[in-house]
Amino acid sequence: MKAGFLGPAEVLLDRGADPNAPSDDKETALFCAFKPGKRADVAAMCRVLIEGGTDPSIPDRKGRTLIEAAKRLR
Repeated sequence: MKAGFLGPAEVLLDRGADPNAPSDDKETALFCAFKPGKRADVAAMCRVLIEGGTDPSIPDRKGRTLIEAAKRLR
């Protein structure tokens, strides 16, 4: 999920999509949304995904959690 696709993300979650399903790169939608972009869009998408049931403790393909990845952005 890219940060600019809030509407489709909400529809998919409302219809039962698994927010923790990994991408081809073995990353969850939350990690995909957490890529560089407009901060407001990223924050909104992360909020939608977390409210939709995504687990923020699932690590990325490098074994880092979202909190660890966020710390590296400082």
